[in-house]
Amino acid sequence: MTKLTKSQMGRAFAWILIVSLAWLLSAANLKAGDGSDEDLCNRVFLKCLFDALIAGILTLGKGLPVYLSFCLIGYSFCILYVENQF
Repeated sequence: MTKLTKSQMGRAFAWILIVSLAWLLSAANLKAGDGSDEDLCNRVFLKCLFDALIAGILTLGKGLPVYLSFCLIGYSFCILYVENQF
C-alpha cells in the first residue's frame, strides 16, 4: 500500500469513529420521554453531561472542568428550587 492509500484509509476510519461517537452521545437524547416531571433534574443533568463530554473532546479536555461545574451548579439549583415546586 502506498502512503496515500494508508492516509485515506486512516482518515476514513477517523471519520467513522467521530460519527459513531456523536451518534452514541446523542442517542440518549433521542429516546421518547414519558412526560413525567419526577426525574426532570436527572434528565437535564445527563443531557448536560453529554454536552460537557462533547465540549471536552472538542477542546482537548480543557473545557471539560468548566462545563462540568456549570452542570453541577445547575443540578443543585434544580434540586433545591425546581423539584420543590412539583
